Amino acid sequence: MRDLGFISREQCAAARAEKIAVGSRQNAQGQTYAVDYIRQQVIAAVGWDRAINEGYRIHTTIDVNLQRAAEDSLKAHLEQAEQHPNYNHQTYAHYAASFRKAKASGKMAEQPAPEYLQGAAIGLDNATGDILVLVGGRDFEHNQFNRALQARRPAGTAMLPFVYATAFERGMYPGSVVEDSPLDNRAVMIGGTTGILGEWGPEDADNQYEGRMTARQALVKSKNGATVRIGMDAGVEAVLQLCSSAGIRSP
Repeated sequence: MRDLGFISREQCAAARAEKIAVGSRQNAQGQTYAVDYIRQQVIAAVGWDRAINEGYRIHTTIDVNLQRAAEDSLKAHLEQAEQHPNYNHQTYAHYAASFRKAKASGKMAEQPAPEYLQGAAIGLDNATGDILVLVGGRDFEHNQFNRALQARRPAGTAMLPFVYATAFERGMYPGSVVEDSPLDNRAVMIGGTTGILGEWGPEDADNQYEGRMTARQALVKSKNGATVRIGMDAGVEAVLQLCSSAGIRSP
């Protein structure tokens, strides 16, 4: 600028004398699963060069307070599970200690992937479909695999409407009597795990079997034992066909 005459010699000298202040810059890989997902979406939309160099200000639907609460809740509950007296697997604390040691000694290439208990969460606005919360795991730095978006996971209670709708189409009605009791689910266990494994995913800590009840009661109370029996009676293929007709494309 001095050579081209835009600033004086004095201004040039003053500018040279100033200390260069380098602003903090976020890790390009993202510090959380949510940030990394947003980064990927921006790059896909405008390209790498523009996303990195053009200084976009990104507005998202993520609710910061809900996001923080979800992350804290996930970590707290998984830590609580690791403290169970019969828990004999790798813990987050144990892996984090070895991770810090490997990072400090420059041996990250030798650091294995974590095997501690993981979890994920997505929170949606049902009216708009906006993503309010996205938690892909316990620690993005340890492992960048986003379990909320990349993992295949059981549909859980979300399958209930399809199971009951299929059964109603085939003659069952809300007053039909169904059985809510423990199930031997070896038939659906990969590898033929033996033993009475009980109800699919109890919905609360005080889970109880209630025996004979109406389909209406089973649906209201989200009774998984009864629902599985209803689905088997209606036909698993018929339930899957209804899911497909509704637009579900997951495997």
